[in-house]
Amino acid sequence: MRRLLCITALVAGLGSAFGASSFDSLFPPKVVVKGEGFTLTDQEIDAAFLQFKATSASRGEAIRPGAEPALKKMIQEKLISEKLLFLNANEEDRKKGREATDKYLKNAKEQAGSEESYNRQIKTLGLDPADFEKKIYEKASGDMLLARELKTGIKISDEQAKAYYEENKEVFKDPEMVKAAHILIMTADPRARQALPQEEKLKKRSLANRLQERAKSGENFDKLVEEFSDDTASAPNKGVYTFKRGQMVPTFESAAFSMKAGQISDVVETQYGYHIIKVLEQIPAKQVPYEDVETQIIANLEYNEFEKLLPDFLKKLRDQSKIEIIE
Repeated sequence: MRRLLCITALVAGLGSAFGASSFDSLFPPKVVVKGEGFTLTDQEIDAAFLQFKATSASRGEAIRPGAEPALKKMIQEKLISEKLLFLNANEEDRKKGREATDKYLKNAKEQAGSEESYNRQIKTLGLDPADFEKKIYEKASGDMLLARELKTGIKISDEQAKAYYEENKEVFKDPEMVKAAHILIMTADPRARQALPQEEKLKKRSLANRLQERAKSGENFDKLVEEFSDDTASAPNKGVYTFKRGQMVPTFESAAFSMKAGQISDVVETQYGYHIIKVLEQIPAKQVPYEDVETQIIANLEYNEFEKLLPDFLKKLRDQSKIEIIE
């Protein structure tokens, strides 16, 4: 599933039409955009929009009612830009684009386990593998053009990066965190995904009370976790989690942040069941040194500068291509 989501994310990033519609023979495509060296049809835009909707649905994102016209307009503009960038990519840009595409496809097929599995995943998204590869290549070639024309000229000085760090120090702080182990006695059937009957739940509470008493009396907490905890996710780490505020359910988080290192909680109830928590370490918030985030800051500032330059560059390409929008 993770591999399929990676491909889905790339499809969303491409935002382009893949393959011809099965209705082409009945409804011939209509040119809606003309430019020197290319055209764009209504069916390309419709196909891209359908792919956008499918990708959004796969990520659990719904398209709000009434948003379709604006989204289609956005997709149309994106398709125009992608076509212009590929058309203006020179031989070296396309060579580098081919290399980047081959590298991506090699990694994607390795992650999928085989070329056959990769092709199945692509087809699951309603795409043709050959068309998909073509769009990756065109997008990569366009990216190489942008790198050559815009990105290579962007230089961020040490002074700029350090000034940004000083002005945004709050952003570069590691938050307060807790390292804690816990024993979980579940009060729900994970297979049926429903709460246990009240009688069974009372038995679980009784077990949790006994385990809490044993832990408080000094019994080895790791062994209690290994023998009794129902939390299989943390089992390899002996029930240990390290987390900041907002990552755990409120009652669990509140108990963990209120205790000192070495303390053991009362029985804490959440929707998952009963927990006995042992705090191992309270980790205070701390400032991240500039040296640790220097590369990240420079990359972000370079991207900000690139974003400023991009609209004018795309406008120049559009003007040169004499774009005509056919309503």
